[in-house]
Amino acid sequence: MQSTSSFATPLILSALVNMYLYGVLNVQVYIYYLSFPLDALSLKLFVYGIFANDTASVIMNIYDIYHWFAKDFGSVSALDQVMLSPVYVPMMGSIVAGSVQLFYSYRIFLLERKAWPISLFIVLVVLTQVMGAFWGGYVGLRAKQFSIAAKVTPLAPALITFIAPAVIDTLIVITMAYLLRRESSSSGRDMRVSVIRIVQLIAETNLLSTCIALISIILFLACKDANYFTFPSLLLGRIYSNSLLLILNNRQFLEINLQNSPPSMNVDIFPMTTRRGRPPTDEIPDQSQRESHEIRIGSNTSVHTEGHGGDDRKRNRSRTSFSESTTWRTNLNPRVETL
Repeated sequence: MQSTSSFATPLILSALVNMYLYGVLNVQVYIYYLSFPLDALSLKLFVYGIFANDTASVIMNIYDIYHWFAKDFGSVSALDQVMLSPVYVPMMGSIVAGSVQLFYSYRIFLLERKAWPISLFIVLVVLTQVMGAFWGGYVGLRAKQFSIAAKVTPLAPALITFIAPAVIDTLIVITMAYLLRRESSSSGRDMRVSVIRIVQLIAETNLLSTCIALISIILFLACKDANYFTFPSLLLGRIYSNSLLLILNNRQFLEINLQNSPPSMNVDIFPMTTRRGRPPTDEIPDQSQRESHEIRIGSNTSVHTEGHGGDDRKRNRSRTSFSESTTWRTNLNPRVETL
């Protein structure tokens, strides 16, 4: 039997960091709610569904903390009880991770339809990952103790649960970096800087989740008599949810670069979103002094210039790879509508 500290330390640390990340997620969701009220309903439901999943996970974690450190305080055997952790760590954590990875898979497909094999591969691996996580969670619930669960859990579900996210995250970073840089190669400097920023965020967040997944499987295989693996594995779901909101909310800080980019720019990794409200009336310049550009992203793309008297002149028509029809309208004034 291990000492009390060897069982208690991972549980305390994981709970503290889990609560901290959940607090950060609350702020992220609130910023999203205020900044993008006109996002597509499907995207809103996706974001709030992730938040609801994390909220339920945190509530169950608090319930376990109460039993480990309050109700059964001082009992080493109580610290070895898995309680509800197999539900909110591998099962619910894999749902969050898989949902975020499917989100990126869909973005890859929208950026390049010919990359559908990569998107399909991600979908298949995600499904395998979720099934492996539920398998491992079921074994953990039946074992009822961390020390027993680590020994009786088959190697296959453990490897699938933690290795699959690392593989998918690496593939997503490489694919998104290539596609975004290719799309922005003919654009202005401001847009290229914005794309580089997006790629950096995706790479940094996915690298963090990859490292945590690898640390989890190493601790699971190396320390079968203890529950050290619970610390990194519990944080994995919060990392994915926070990374998703970080990417979505970062659109707020890219508005200036989008305003200064040329109207023919055709890079949008969030085509499900719509613009926020129009500028206030007092900020709209006089019609005779206004010039605007309209870009329609659909089966065809048209660029129009609106000059004196409101006459429209067709300037360009080109094919795009997007199937969703979205209209960007950028007025040459200090305020620009968000993605």
